[in-house]
Amino acid sequence: MQALVKLSGSQYLVNEGDKLTVNLLDFPEGDKFAIKEVLLVVDGKKTHIGSPLVKGAKVECEVMRHYLGKKVVAFKHKRRKDYSRTRGHRQRLSDIRVKSITIGSQ
Repeated sequence: MQALVKLSGSQYLVNEGDKLTVNLLDFPEGDKFAIKEVLLVVDGKKTHIGSPLVKGAKVECEVMRHYLGKKVVAFKHKRRKDYSRTRGHRQRLSDIRVKSITIGSQ
């Protein structure tokens, strides 16, 4: 079973048992939560398309860990002007695991 979900302003196509890396979530590590913004669900035979959301569908997830991603460096340079600037940051990320996908009555 597959589902297209909206989480933290992005859309993800997920299967049961998948591990996703998303922007930092407000849940502690090990906590379980449900995503109710489900845009599309595909079970073996039928496709449920929401307008905009599939009624009663939800995706159960668990937060695995929070961490900092790889460093991203932005370097600016103007030749012959003695100007260079280096800036960087590390994105705050969360790993989640999809436990189950359920469809409500339609």
